[in-house]
Amino acid sequence: MRFFKIIGVLLFLPFTQLFVYGLEAVGGGIERQIANAHTIFNIVNLLVLLPFCNKFADWMVLLLPYKEKVTKHIKYLENESLEVPTIALIQTRKELGNMAKLIDEHMLHHFDDLLDAHNPVHRQAVIRYEDNIDEIYKSIYHYLQKITQKDLTDEESEESLKYLYINNHLEGISDSLQHIALTTTKLEGAQTNLKEWEAKGISHLFEEVSTNYHMVINAFDENDREKAIEVINRNPIILRKEKDLRFQHFNSGSNQSSRLSSVYVDIMNELIMLNHHIVSISYTLIGMV
Repeated sequence: MRFFKIIGVLLFLPFTQLFVYGLEAVGGGIERQIANAHTIFNIVNLLVLLPFCNKFADWMVLLLPYKEKVTKHIKYLENESLEVPTIALIQTRKELGNMAKLIDEHMLHHFDDLLDAHNPVHRQAVIRYEDNIDEIYKSIYHYLQKITQKDLTDEESEESLKYLYINNHLEGISDSLQHIALTTTKLEGAQTNLKEWEAKGISHLFEEVSTNYHMVINAFDENDREKAIEVINRNPIILRKEKDLRFQHFNSGSNQSSRLSSVYVDIMNELIMLNHHIVSISYTLIGMV
């Protein structure tokens, strides 16, 4: 707006004396003349500049700096920080923590709701929310790419690689949770649901996996090597529990539909995949990648 007014002033400047004579000819007090001057100035300015609006818009696009679109869920990644790789890596670490927190709050937290055939709302919410995690994953990936193009120390290079691995595994965790949600949509059209002991078995296995998730995220936040090792040591327990539940399912002797059986097996497979990503993050934290 100021730009247009400046142009208007420049256009009127050579005709100032004539403009004053015209206002005096119209008559009225000083207040009336000032009001008339404003009105005439705005109308003439509009008529003169109106044909050039599109051209002015093109000029503004060239003059104003382009701002890269930022996903609304991104909290810490700033292009300005890229000038100092150490700060950029700190921001990346914070963003990974934010990503892990969002997965916990919007996906992991609703796991038990996914097993309820009559609760499609949370199921669809988990399925849709994975798109947000995917956007964060892409933003972190491209941010780390820009960091690696800088002149990094060996320690900074190692840290950036570690964050790339963690970013991939967090995205893999959200993928597994989305696949579980998609698998449980089959329950909505089934005449029967999972048996109570099957649902409880899945929930108990998930609790173990969820415990691992929270432990590894705490290990990441606190840079706690011992806690990361504890997650790795818990892995055989979870694998053994999954095998026991799978054996119990196939040897229960019940006449269960193949559709429900595939749901049960697919959920188990995704929980093991989810835990695999968690354990892989632990290995990354202790430098074994």
